[in-house]
Amino acid sequence: MREQKGKDCYRTYFDIAKQFEALDDWETASYFFKRILETSMDFKYTEGEALAYKGLGICEEKVLNKFQAKDHLEKALELSQENKHQGISREISKDLVRVYQ
Repeated sequence: MREQKGKDCYRTYFDIAKQFEALDDWETASYFFKRILETSMDFKYTEGEALAYKGLGICEEKVLNKFQAKDHLEKALELSQENKHQGISREISKDLVRVYQ
């Protein structure tokens, strides 16, 4: 990160978070999604911010914190729509519908 390679840092954290998701270790995955969020905000990478909030929402959903999951997913949707990331918006919308049910 010191070398200003924000997207590389983002990708590394994202890969690690996904590995912990695969292991159903939602607490550790959540930690890495928070790191992704911080990195994305530092480098003004809005797509990364949206995906970080999406990941945090999924983690909260898996540990049955539905209200926190809803809040994170709504923030992710808002960011993705503001910045015209249609593909990400569709993914987040599906997750949000599932949480609302």
